[in-house]
Amino acid sequence: MIITPNFNITNHFKYSEIACKHCGELIIGELLYRHMSNLESLRMDCGFPFIIDSGHRCQFHNDEVGGKPDSMHLLFATDVRPQREDEDTDATMEAKLHTIGELAEVHGFTGIGTYDTFRHLDCRQNKARWNG
Repeated sequence: MIITPNFNITNHFKYSEIACKHCGELIIGELLYRHMSNLESLRMDCGFPFIIDSGHRCQFHNDEVGGKPDSMHLLFATDVRPQREDEDTDATMEAKLHTIGELAEVHGFTGIGTYDTFRHLDCRQNKARWNG
């Protein structure tokens, strides 16, 4: 399903930010809305804007970027990073990434991946933590 890019799904995020970057596909359902509600509340708690680098992926796009065959991105997941502000240093950006990771579980995320420049967030059934 291709979504009109100008529609917001939450106060801070648009459908176009979370649809597949390759084809525009997005699976509309409970998982999507729960995830985005969690992401919005996390964004509000953190107090700084996020950039979504990856949301839903179609199979082709997941294969193209080297995603795992059972990647949560095929259902719904986000890779997020803090938006850099003019005054942000590398240390500030690292602290913001840490904040996202620390607060993610409080806001309902069960799959949390820690990478150098972003955090993977998803709402899988069983809790999972990993470092990339």
